[in-house]
Amino acid sequence: MIDKIVKALIVIIGASIGAGTGVLITNSGLLELSSLQNILVIIGTGLVFGIIFFLLSAKIKKTVLRIVEALEAEILKFSTMDILLGALGLIVGFIIAFLISQPLSHIKYVGTITSVLSFVFFGYLGLKVATRKKDDVLWPQLLNLRKSAASKKDKAKKDMISPKILDTSVIIDGRISDICKTGFIEGTLVIPEFVLKELRHIADSSDSLKRNRGRRGLDILNLLQKEDTVHVVIESRDYDDNIEVDVKLLKL
Repeated sequence: MIDKIVKALIVIIGASIGAGTGVLITNSGLLELSSLQNILVIIGTGLVFGIIFFLLSAKIKKTVLRIVEALEAEILKFSTMDILLGALGLIVGFIIAFLISQPLSHIKYVGTITSVLSFVFFGYLGLKVATRKKDDVLWPQLLNLRKSAASKKDKAKKDMISPKILDTSVIIDGRISDICKTGFIEGTLVIPEFVLKELRHIADSSDSLKRNRGRRGLDILNLLQKEDTVHVVIESRDYDDNIEVDVKLLKL
């Protein structure tokens, strides 16, 4: 069914071209014909071209399909932005060509040729300029917008993540530093002032084992503060000294 419709369209196009050719012949004045003869010439050329196009319809169809597929393959090589910018450049080029060729349009022959050449030249120029200059004009702005949107998204994400409060044993253990380096932990690490005070107290202990553990904890804390993947905050809020550190952590 589709093949028949395509063949019919090809025949109609051929007959139209033939009829147009007949009109050009009769209007040229090369032949002195009566009105009836002019009509017969137009009908005759239309029929001849229609028959020729019918006989060549299979080849014409294959040729058109090859051209369409080639154009489709070329278009697919370009991004959507390239196509949009190219279309915009083409439109701008056509507008410039129209403005330039309009004053010359009243000149016979010369006006027509000038108009055609102007549309071809400025359309091509607009297309090329729009696609080649996109990196200089459009992409920096888009990149800035993307970076701004990404930074806002990261900030919002960080705001949604709950802070992690570290106690003395976790800091002394030391593995928290290695985990932070992997980027596994997100958000803010909160070190309460009373935990820091306890670490210093342990580091100043007369017991060498406790003293080494306390100093190790202070070293780990120093590493955490230098780590780029996490944000460390010292919380100054404190409670009654009679309350144990674990209870203070629960209240915090």
